[in-house]
Amino acid sequence: MRKVQFEFADETYAAVNNLAEITGARSMSAVIRDALKTYAWLVDEQRAGRKILSQDPKTHETRELVTLAVPTNAVLVSGSGR
Repeated sequence: MRKVQFEFADETYAAVNNLAEITGARSMSAVIRDALKTYAWLVDEQRAGRKILSQDPKTHETRELVTLAVPTNAVLVSGSGR
């Protein structure tokens, strides 16, 4: 395992800390790890030609999440166990 340190603006620090509290994460590091796993999954799904959709349960309004473009030959590390 490697140690990485980040410097965050105060508002970013507060946002990560807030997510840790809301989700019950044990640490801010856990929030960052979960966010990276989720982002990798989103990119993998879009690279496979799938759409990421969110639907309001009451109105059935649907929105599509569009992530940053990733070249099709890019190698992403994703999967379980991280």
